[in-house]
Amino acid sequence: MRAKIFISIFIAALILPFALYAVFGQFTDKTNYENRTMTSFADVLSSKIEKMPSAFEDWLNDSAPFRNEFMTLNAAINLDVFGTIQSGEVLLGQDDWLFYKNVSDSKSLDDYQGLNPYSDEQLKQIADNLTALNDALSAKGVKFALILAPNKERVYSRYMPSSVPVVGAAKTDLLMEYLAENTNVNVIYPKTELEAAGEAQQVYYKYDTHWNEAGAFIAVKQLESALYGDSDMFNNISFAKGGKTEKVDLANISSTNKLLPDDYDFSCEGFLEDVKADIKDTDGTGYVTNCTSNAESGKTLLMLRDSFGSAMLPTISKCYDTASIIHLNAFEKAAPAASGNTVFVWELAERSTDRLIDYLPKLVEWAQI
Repeated sequence: MRAKIFISIFIAALILPFALYAVFGQFTDKTNYENRTMTSFADVLSSKIEKMPSAFEDWLNDSAPFRNEFMTLNAAINLDVFGTIQSGEVLLGQDDWLFYKNVSDSKSLDDYQGLNPYSDEQLKQIADNLTALNDALSAKGVKFALILAPNKERVYSRYMPSSVPVVGAAKTDLLMEYLAENTNVNVIYPKTELEAAGEAQQVYYKYDTHWNEAGAFIAVKQLESALYGDSDMFNNISFAKGGKTEKVDLANISSTNKLLPDDYDFSCEGFLEDVKADIKDTDGTGYVTNCTSNAESGKTLLMLRDSFGSAMLPTISKCYDTASIIHLNAFEKAAPAASGNTVFVWELAERSTDRLIDYLPKLVEWAQI
């Protein structure tokens, strides 16, 4: 008898959430906060027989009734009761700052701890390809600069938990040292400047991996100074606290987006106020952006970017008469041929510097056309 009762309770526990969801599901949060595509039932049906059980399990997990509500509840218990975050991708730092762990396409924690330096062979390969790219562009009268967007873990290391110690030199520091000794390529890595600015002004979002507009401004200043040796136009500016920002990226991944205190945007005031820039998304995806301005600089920009490049747009668009700013995902299809009187900038996140190994040869080929 007792066994039947337990079986009945077990079956009810399985069925009841679906029954309740059929009635109240329209009032629940169905937003996909994770940076991935959820498994659909069509994916299950199209799976090979041997993979169908795991595909079904993935679909069931992704389609569970009240999924977001339960994930938020679980995150609240972990955060409020145990003072931690249960996530394979997100690390809770001091003062509620969130940081990336090691994930499939980047190893931010290894970068921070100094556990993954490049080999001598890799350093030479990167240096040789950067030199080849710089030479090919220079032969066409094109200036080139590579700017690396520092990992948040390094700029705001003071908020990293003591349980994550630095045990070796960061591979980016070693890379910068090698490139300075073995190439004449303009490579900008504004970690020191961002750290200094971050003492008085928030330059990265608390709950997102990216720099905010203030941090992007500091990066553009260092970039333009390296290219032209003049940063006077970046002086006498201020940063104003704006409205609340959505708690995206790390907060979404860790289901803490409804639990953490507000974070805010910051805007730059006083920078080239007489210059007006028209910024247009020209392909409807956000991957190809064209800008025109009345800067009368006599300069044209072609920029290859990743997600960090978005926050640079309000500032860098005022520094050039025309600019084409193209995401890495669209560059091979949308990039024009390199030509004279152009500056070519590659913005790349520190956590993605391995792209210097696999993508640089493609850029060299592009530059040589």
